[in-house]
Amino acid sequence: MVHMAKTKDRFPYAEPPEHWKRVKEIKCVKGTRWWIDRGNGGSFRTWLYELLEDEDYKEVLIPLQWVPEVVGVTRAAVHKRAKAGKLTVFSFVMTEPEKEFVNKARMHARSRYDYAVLCECEAWGDLVSAQFDREIERRGGYEAYMREKMRIFDKRRKRGSA
Repeated sequence: MVHMAKTKDRFPYAEPPEHWKRVKEIKCVKGTRWWIDRGNGGSFRTWLYELLEDEDYKEVLIPLQWVPEVVGVTRAAVHKRAKAGKLTVFSFVMTEPEKEFVNKARMHARSRYDYAVLCECEAWGDLVSAQFDREIERRGGYEAYMREKMRIFDKRRKRGSA
């Protein structure tokens, strides 16, 4: 089960299963909250069941591809936040043996499954929304904000067509 912990900045971060911290195969990318495991189909099922062992937890994980829609940011922003250690991501890389010329077996990554924690995404979405609201207020309301955006857009468009 993943436990939520609030940090000094009061942002809720998910904690992975306790025994994952002791297992050598499951690695946390240095400086991040990105946990990566590798293995075959059987290992993937075990990994997934460990994450979903609590009945309430099934609704907490979402695919990483959905995060931009939930938060309201770009995919690049999601990856930047994850690599900065501000978003917990659980990844599983499905591998299979691959033969080379010299008959040496090497593991080849076949598929990758990435999951993020929904409550972290919702908290981040609230921060983004509050930041947008402050920006609108600072610029004198939504209409003024949109006029400025359209002015900038028109200027860029004219510059590009000239």
